[in-house]
Amino acid sequence: MAVATHLFHTELRHLPTRGLRAVSSWQVLDGLGQVFAVERGDCSAGDRSPPGQEAPRVDLFVSQSWSAGRWQKTLGLCYHLNYTLAVTASMFTYAAAAVMLLLHAGSVSQLAGSPLIYPLTVDLPLTVFFLMFFFGHVLTCGCLSPSIWVDKLCIPQGDEAIKEKYVRALPDFVQRCSTMLVLWDATYFERLFCNMELAVFLKYQSGRHLVVLPLWLPPWLLLAVLFDWVSVRCLVFRLLGWAQGFFLNLPLPASYPHLEALLRVLLYTLVTGCAYLPAGVAAAISFSMKLKQHGEMLERLASFDVRYAKCTVGADRPIIEATIAQLYDEIDDLPISVAVEVPEVAAAAAVSRQDSDQLLAHAEIIRDPVIRGLTSYPSQEESLDAFNMEVRGPLRTEIIRQSGSATSLPLSVCTQAFAPFFFYICSSCFLDCDGLGGCAAALKAEGFDSFRTLLLVDIDTMFFSCLSLTIIFPCILHAQHWGFKRTRSPCAHACFAAASTFLAYFYAFALLGINGGNAVALGTSGATPTWLLWTLSVGMFSVLQWFLIFYNQATPAPAASCRTLLCDAKRMGLE
Repeated sequence: MAVATHLFHTELRHLPTRGLRAVSSWQVLDGLGQVFAVERGDCSAGDRSPPGQEAPRVDLFVSQSWSAGRWQKTLGLCYHLNYTLAVTASMFTYAAAAVMLLLHAGSVSQLAGSPLIYPLTVDLPLTVFFLMFFFGHVLTCGCLSPSIWVDKLCIPQGDEAIKEKYVRALPDFVQRCSTMLVLWDATYFERLFCNMELAVFLKYQSGRHLVVLPLWLPPWLLLAVLFDWVSVRCLVFRLLGWAQGFFLNLPLPASYPHLEALLRVLLYTLVTGCAYLPAGVAAAISFSMKLKQHGEMLERLASFDVRYAKCTVGADRPIIEATIAQLYDEIDDLPISVAVEVPEVAAAAAVSRQDSDQLLAHAEIIRDPVIRGLTSYPSQEESLDAFNMEVRGPLRTEIIRQSGSATSLPLSVCTQAFAPFFFYICSSCFLDCDGLGGCAAALKAEGFDSFRTLLLVDIDTMFFSCLSLTIIFPCILHAQHWGFKRTRSPCAHACFAAASTFLAYFYAFALLGINGGNAVALGTSGATPTWLLWTLSVGMFSVLQWFLIFYNQATPAPAASCRTLLCDAKRMGLE
């Protein structure tokens, strides 16, 4: 007959009906993150009521170390709230501007050479990106922003007795938050209070609802986009004006027309890459810091031990450690019922709901050290070790999945960092006829026999631009990581950082030039078996390399719990 067989399942404690408060994004970021500028508790004594409104649940719980800087946390929260909105708005602005220019001109041929192309399709979308990044939550009137819990705004700061009650109810507040945002800096896992917030969330929520944001990422990304913008607008245009006239008329051996076309495009692309020298200097410095900071944080996670975390008030340490231990001591794990076929004798052993409530009521008795020693439940030290393993294993894996290892960056971040160049190259190819003054002039100068051939070559250029430029930053990181492990001198590190950055940019633009030159050679001189094979080989190599860099970053699989009926059956030899 079907009876209840028991699996272990965590049952949430009764949550308080009042106390949880939520604030809006504009309240948190008011005054450019003024709330992050002072230490907790540094409020007027008369301010007993936090500005947040009571709520049954909150969308976003912000967990942070108060040792981190105000601007870092402000940019981190702007990144989480507004980054996707800023990217979407900038792309929409580009598309709208391009359509309006085409409609006004009537055709690409008449639009080519217009002085409005690049201000409206490069400068305007990037202005929108920065505007939405910092003020998207305000410009959308908070319609797209989640409700937020921040301790400074959601816990009364004036009355210490009331404040203590709120702090003790913090585990319940965390349970009622849908997502946790960890503003991760080098001090985060050193703070015992932060560890308690994290422990509660990991116990009752899936790791997929945890967002870990390294605080070095937002300022780096903004500077990368800004440097790329400056490089494109101030240097690329100047170099292109000289390079187009020089390399199109450069006398090269005409015996091998395919090779001649390849060399022209390759040299032209490499000269364009010289515009990125200022951005390269910034990349060399920033990635040296990224390797150190991100690598150290991941190493600390690999050897994490909550017992070594710091606690501002020493008297709070036993309470916080006991709270974390209770989450992992399995005493509150109650049976749930699953219908399976078992003999009738087993029906008498079924645990009723009333029995479950009694187990919860007597949980504190079981936690008595004398009583616990007579049971199979883990001790407090073993429970803390269980939390340590959760951080070292599944949590570390999830962090690497979200933000990458020390030598990697997410594809979306690498793509956005080169957004100014992509806006420029897209406009140059499809709106400005390669910047040669018109489509007829482009066909004549580049040697194409039809506009369709020119369009296909431009599509090829755009495609391989995305593949080639996005690998620059991962290449720099891997090269610096390899070199830094083999040198100890700061001077050697600086030299290696500069050399690796130069080689990464040179390699990426050379690869782009070769792929572009191959396409131009096919379009102007026709396809031969040898050249077609060479073109396909280089193209496949570029695609495979890109795929291996961004989609072959193996991470260790999270350790799965064996507290299931199947595992128990295997241990008892029932399978």
